[in-house]
Amino acid sequence: MLLRRLDIANRFLVESWATSRVNAAPTVTDLTPGRVALAMAVIAGLLIVLVIVASRGRGLARLGIASIPLVLSVGTMWILALTSMPVFASRYLSSAAPFFAMVLAEAVLLARWRAAKVLVVLLAVGALVLYGFQQRPFSKSPIDDYGLMPSVVRQHGRAGDGYLVDPLDGLIGSYRAAIVTDPGAYKGMADLAAPERLPLDYPWAHDPPAVDLATLPNLPNRIWVGAWNQGGSLYGEQLAALGYHVGYSKRGPAQGNTIFLWER
Repeated sequence: MLLRRLDIANRFLVESWATSRVNAAPTVTDLTPGRVALAMAVIAGLLIVLVIVASRGRGLARLGIASIPLVLSVGTMWILALTSMPVFASRYLSSAAPFFAMVLAEAVLLARWRAAKVLVVLLAVGALVLYGFQQRPFSKSPIDDYGLMPSVVRQHGRAGDGYLVDPLDGLIGSYRAAIVTDPGAYKGMADLAAPERLPLDYPWAHDPPAVDLATLPNLPNRIWVGAWNQGGSLYGEQLAALGYHVGYSKRGPAQGNTIFLWER
């Protein structure tokens, strides 16, 4: 019952090493990072156990000290998951990653035997493999590809352009995170929906009230719009009515967003 409830192998090993942010219709290749991550978790565990056994208790003081914050952080989250938290996402363990890195680093420094050094090499290779997988388009959630809009704007945008993000219902899920995560991409451009910086009253980016573009004076001749692929574009409809046309578009994943450049 406990194993079924927590799904330990998947949620606490695989997803905490390489979060399962893959294609919504996964292929064999999409499932590979999780398998590599699970193998790395097993190898890391073997390395730490091997170092402890082979050292026979000598020189383990620093390893023990490094383990304290890891045990406290992970233990606290596990206890909360079992006793009080109705939802526990594997990403919550990200805060423990630096502590685990400290433990693993101490184990690597103590790995003086051939078998232990082989495990260290395997970990390094696995890390490079996972890094490569994380560079693919589906290394991010299909609905949270926040790098799409800033990368397009950096490549094709101009000073004086305007930009907008179609608002979504609800506080979570706004694509404005594509703006706040890389504000430098929009330097010299106008945020038409929020000319003034939004207050930090939520822990995540959220949409300002929708604006009627027809009431705004001096609209730029070029306006970028991030539009969700699963619905119509509020600002796209307004711009079309004002005589704008689509001069460029870049489509993201099916459940993600498309970036439009409206021109007149």
